Amino acid sequence: MPITADKIKNWVLIGLDSQMVEDCKVFAHEKLNFMTTSQIRKFFGEVKRIQADFSGQKESLYMLAPRLAYTCGRQSGKDVKPFYEMFKPILSKLTETEHQTSEKFNRFVKVVECIVAFHKEIAKN
Repeated sequence: MPITADKIKNWVLIGLDSQMVEDCKVFAHEKLNFMTTSQIRKFFGEVKRIQADFSGQKESLYMLAPRLAYTCGRQSGKDVKPFYEMFKPILSKLTETEHQTSEKFNRFVKVVECIVAFHKEIAKN
């Protein structure tokens, strides 16, 4: 079954499940084949920077969606848009005070990390 923004939201807010890895692989292979490695690594680098000091970097969390939107706009939307559309709802949710926990953010990081890994796999081929 294809990955959806609601699935990502559930994984982050409720917990990861066994289907996550396969869904992330399908998403990376089918939707991100035109996205460059540097585009996705730049986003992932920012996510990891926030994770390293979550309590001190919460303000940076608010900037993830706008930065992704900017990248989407710069690329005429076609390359980055599926990635942006998939993560926009959960990024919005993570900025709500009750969802700003390191546990939820760490789950978000794992989902992004899984997608990045499979994207790298297709980028090499």
